[in-house]
Amino acid sequence: LHNYLENNKIKKEIAVDAMCGSGAIGTYLLKYGFEKVIFNDIYPEAIENLKETLEVNGIKEGYEIHNEAFEDLETEHADLCVVDAFPNDDSTEIIKKAEKIADNVLII
Repeated sequence: LHNYLENNKIKKEIAVDAMCGSGAIGTYLLKYGFEKVIFNDIYPEAIENLKETLEVNGIKEGYEIHNEAFEDLETEHADLCVVDAFPNDDSTEIIKKAEKIADNVLII
Protein backbone atom coordinates (compact mmCIF):
# COMPACT_ATOMS: atom_id res chain seq x y z
CA LEU A 1 0.00 0.00 0.00
CA HIS A 2 2.75 2.41 0.93
CA ASN A 3 4.62 1.82 -2.34
CA TYR A 4 1.40 2.18 -4.34
CA LEU A 5 0.71 5.54 -2.73
CA GLU A 6 4.29 6.72 -3.11
CA ASN A 7 4.48 5.74 -6.79
CA ASN A 8 1.11 7.10 -7.96
CA LYS A 9 -0.28 10.61 -7.91
CA ILE A 10 -3.38 10.16 -5.80
CA LYS A 11 -5.22 13.02 -4.15
CA LYS A 12 -5.36 12.48 -0.41
CA GLU A 13 -8.89 13.66 0.17
CA ILE A 14 -11.29 10.71 0.41
CA ALA A 15 -10.46 7.01 0.61
CA VAL A 16 -12.69 3.98 1.03
CA ASP A 17 -11.58 0.91 2.99
CA ALA A 18 -14.19 -1.30 1.35
CA MET A 19 -13.95 -4.41 3.51
CA CYS A 20 -12.19 -2.89 6.45
CA GLY A 21 -12.11 -5.74 8.94
CA SER A 22 -10.21 -4.35 11.93
CA GLY A 23 -9.45 -1.13 10.04
CA ALA A 24 -5.69 -1.42 9.67
CA ILE A 25 -5.66 -0.24 6.05
CA GLY A 26 -7.97 2.72 6.61
CA THR A 27 -6.09 3.70 9.76
CA TYR A 28 -2.88 3.70 7.75
CA LEU A 29 -4.54 5.90 5.12
CA LEU A 30 -5.57 8.43 7.76
CA LYS A 31 -2.06 8.47 9.22
CA TYR A 32 -0.66 8.76 5.67
CA GLY A 33 -2.59 12.01 5.30
CA PHE A 34 -5.98 11.29 3.77
CA GLU A 35 -8.56 13.83 4.95
CA LYS A 36 -11.34 11.27 5.26
CA VAL A 37 -11.65 7.49 5.21
CA ILE A 38 -14.92 5.67 4.73
CA PHE A 39 -14.71 2.35 6.56
CA ASN A 40 -17.10 -0.42 5.58
CA ASP A 41 -17.58 -4.03 6.55
CA ILE A 42 -20.60 -6.31 6.42
CA TYR A 43 -19.73 -8.02 9.72
CA PRO A 44 -20.77 -6.27 12.96
CA GLU A 45 -17.86 -7.93 14.80
CA ALA A 46 -15.43 -6.31 12.38
CA ILE A 47 -16.98 -2.91 13.08
CA GLU A 48 -16.44 -3.42 16.81
CA ASN A 49 -12.78 -4.29 16.15
CA LEU A 50 -12.48 -1.24 13.90
CA LYS A 51 -13.76 1.04 16.67
CA GLU A 52 -11.14 -0.38 19.01
CA THR A 53 -8.40 0.11 16.38
CA LEU A 54 -9.40 3.76 15.95
CA GLU A 55 -9.45 4.31 19.71
CA VAL A 56 -6.06 2.66 20.26
CA ASN A 57 -4.60 4.87 17.52
CA GLY A 58 -6.15 8.03 18.98
CA ILE A 59 -8.21 8.73 15.87
CA LYS A 60 -11.32 10.70 16.73
CA GLU A 61 -12.25 12.34 13.42
CA GLY A 62 -11.87 12.15 9.67
CA TYR A 63 -13.86 8.98 9.10
CA GLU A 64 -17.27 7.41 8.54
CA ILE A 65 -18.23 3.87 9.51
CA HIS A 66 -20.70 1.75 7.53
CA ASN A 67 -21.88 -1.77 8.31
CA GLU A 68 -23.24 -3.18 5.06
CA ALA A 69 -22.37 -5.14 1.95
CA PHE A 70 -19.92 -3.08 -0.08
CA GLU A 71 -22.10 -3.48 -3.16
CA ASP A 72 -24.90 -1.65 -1.27
CA LEU A 73 -22.71 1.15 0.06
CA GLU A 74 -23.89 4.57 -1.08
CA THR A 75 -21.05 7.00 -0.82
CA GLU A 76 -19.61 10.05 -2.44
CA HIS A 77 -16.87 9.91 -5.03
CA ALA A 78 -13.49 8.88 -3.62
CA ASP A 79 -9.89 9.34 -4.68
CA LEU A 80 -8.93 5.80 -3.64
CA CYS A 81 -10.78 2.60 -2.87
CA VAL A 82 -8.87 -0.27 -1.29
CA VAL A 83 -10.46 -3.72 -1.54
CA ASP A 84 -9.06 -6.50 0.63
CA ALA A 85 -11.38 -9.36 -0.38
CA PHE A 86 -11.20 -13.01 0.53
CA PRO A 87 -8.91 -14.75 -2.00
CA ASN A 88 -11.36 -17.39 -3.26
CA ASP A 89 -14.42 -15.13 -3.48
CA ASP A 90 -15.69 -13.85 -6.80
CA SER A 91 -14.87 -10.14 -6.52
CA THR A 92 -16.25 -9.10 -9.91
CA GLU A 93 -19.16 -7.02 -8.55
CA ILE A 94 -17.03 -5.58 -5.78
CA ILE A 95 -14.39 -4.41 -8.25
CA LYS A 96 -17.07 -2.89 -10.51
CA LYS A 97 -18.45 -0.96 -7.54
CA ALA A 98 -14.98 0.21 -6.51
CA GLU A 99 -14.21 1.42 -10.04
CA LYS A 100 -17.53 3.26 -10.12
CA ILE A 101 -16.90 5.27 -6.96
CA ALA A 102 -13.13 5.86 -7.02
CA ASP A 103 -10.51 7.32 -9.34
CA ASN A 104 -7.98 4.74 -8.12
CA VAL A 105 -8.66 1.16 -7.03
CA LEU A 106 -6.19 -1.07 -5.25
CA ILE A 107 -7.07 -4.75 -4.87
CA ILE A 108 -5.09 -6.52 -2.16
